[in-house]
Amino acid sequence: HIGGTILGSSRTNPFKIEGGVERILNTLERNAIDFLIGIGGDDTLGVIHRLSERGVKAIGIPQTIDNDISMTDYSTASSGSV
Repeated sequence: HIGGTILGSSRTNPFKIEGGVERILNTLERNAIDFLIGIGGDDTLGVIHRLSERGVKAIGIPQTIDNDISMTDYSTASSGSV
């Protein structure tokens, strides 16, 4: 089984899918979502950063068991699982 949340989760990079970013932007606007929180590793944080460059108000929370994300001392899963 793949982990997830009631909101859903994905390992998909929207920047690698045709129309992926536009779909996200449209979904945020359609649902009046003002802020996006991304929790994950390098890929997730990279996507959050690139979305913020497109005007999305967002924050990235590092979470990786490897504790290998630059510019952070610790991530939420580096000392155990979440």
